[in-house]
Amino acid sequence: MNNNFATHLSVYFLKYMPTRTGCSSNTIKSYRDTFIIFLRYCKEELRTKTEKISLNHLNIVF
Repeated sequence: MNNNFATHLSVYFLKYMPTRTGCSSNTIKSYRDTFIIFLRYCKEELRTKTEKISLNHLNIVF
């Protein structure tokens, strides 16, 4: 299965947020840190490797 979640997440933080949203760098860092915590949760609690996370996992978790 081709998993592009990490690629999309990177593009979101590196390209979309700084250029399209007008968010400050601190806001972007805060969002980034939230995803770091979420990915750690997936790894430690759900026993899902971060490279295996897909959008389908997000639907199941929430």
